[in-house]
Amino acid sequence: AFVCEATTVARFPLTLRPLHLHPPTRAPILLDSEGVGEHVPGEVFEVDDSTLEAMDILEGAKSGVYARRPVSIRLHGGRIVKSDAYFFPSTEELLALPRLKTYGHEEHALYAPAGPKREDLDALCRRAASRP
Repeated sequence: AFVCEATTVARFPLTLRPLHLHPPTRAPILLDSEGVGEHVPGEVFEVDDSTLEAMDILEGAKSGVYARRPVSIRLHGGRIVKSDAYFFPSTEELLALPRLKTYGHEEHALYAPAGPKREDLDALCRRAASRP
């Protein structure tokens, strides 16, 4: 369930996945280089274990593509809490790409989903949705 909007306390580089990296989705990637970039805005969701497992698969945390780790975030009321975020490993090439201050409608229009619907993710989401 959606909780609120928030911003990272630390600065991180946010960019679009380049077309030569598989899969060429143009999805936003948060680079694991704390102190570089911007205070990244985002949305906070409370999820159950099945949904978190599906997110880990979708984001590639299970296969080592991304790493999920806790970060400090500032809620819009000013309170600072910990939340998990998915980070992509930094490289000089990725750090040299144009950085985003936010991922908005213009950037999302460039997004291209990678491949067909994943039945394993769909099953996890259905299981989570069926719980009271």
